[in-house]
Amino acid sequence: MVLEVKNYQLVSMKFTGFDPFIAHHVFYADFITNDGSSYPIPFYFFNGKVPIWSFEKEVADPCFNMPFSIMVKEIAAKMNAAVFKTEASDEKVESLITAINKDIEDDEVFWKIIALGMTNNKKALPALKKLVEHDDRFIRGCALSAIGTLGAVDEFTFLKEHYEKFKEVDKYLAFKSIGDLAYLGSQEAKDYIAQVIKLPKDDKSLAVLNYLDNVYKLK
Repeated sequence: MVLEVKNYQLVSMKFTGFDPFIAHHVFYADFITNDGSSYPIPFYFFNGKVPIWSFEKEVADPCFNMPFSIMVKEIAAKMNAAVFKTEASDEKVESLITAINKDIEDDEVFWKIIALGMTNNKKALPALKKLVEHDDRFIRGCALSAIGTLGAVDEFTFLKEHYEKFKEVDKYLAFKSIGDLAYLGSQEAKDYIAQVIKLPKDDKSLAVLNYLDNVYKLK
């Protein structure tokens, strides 16, 4: 089996001294199996950090290392879902949910939220939807991203509503998951993305534009 990488880019930018340094990780590959079948493997992640003292120490983890680590894990999860059809046990999902609820104030809890999406077990969905209502926008964004990774094709309306409601990383990761659903065959998601493509773009659309230009290959 071959993972044929078509595109991987890290697009980063900073506008003024008061703006965050932001990084868009964009990836697309075809996973080709022994029988010649091909499965699309898209990935997108957006994050930013306002450096107070130095770029060297403050943006490396949130803008480079952490998104790259998420990318590697999500690609593996999508390959697993596409070909091997395995999933984590219900007990493992419940264990993750318990750990998230216990550690919800921990700065590192997002790793467990991301992991819920990589279980390939739809029992994780109610907990992820609940986390989308959290006060912290990064937690919301990770939960929205995980819904797409989970392949929850019936959640298009939920993702669309939150894409239109939110404004920052949570908005962009909701759009990423709409893309995930489109790749999994959701006609609603495809039609909605076709509408978004036609909308006027402004400086708030950079994350969506990066996704459309570098990840979204469906027509």
